[in-house]
Amino acid sequence: MQPQPAATIARLADSEPVAFGPLSHYNKLLGDGVLPIMGIFKQLHRMNYTGGVMLEYEINENDPMMGMQKSLSYMRGVMAGLRG
Repeated sequence: MQPQPAATIARLADSEPVAFGPLSHYNKLLGDGVLPIMGIFKQLHRMNYTGGVMLEYEINENDPMMGMQKSLSYMRGVMAGLRG
C-alpha cells in the first residue's frame, strides 16, 4: 500500500462520444454515459484511495437539482455495492 497525498481528489463527469459537431462528447448523468463507474470505484478501493471524489454535473445549469439528485443516488448505490 502506497501512502496517499493529503489533497488527492478524484473528479468524475460521465459522457457519451458523438461523431458530429464541434464536440467530441456530450455530458450524461453519472452512470448513463460510457464510464465504467463501478470498475473505477473498485480500482480506487483496491488502491486504498482515501481522498475525496467530486461529481461534476454540467447538463442543465438553469435547473440542476434533479440531475444532481439522480447522480448522487446512483453513486450511493455504487458505494453500497462496494460495501457488499
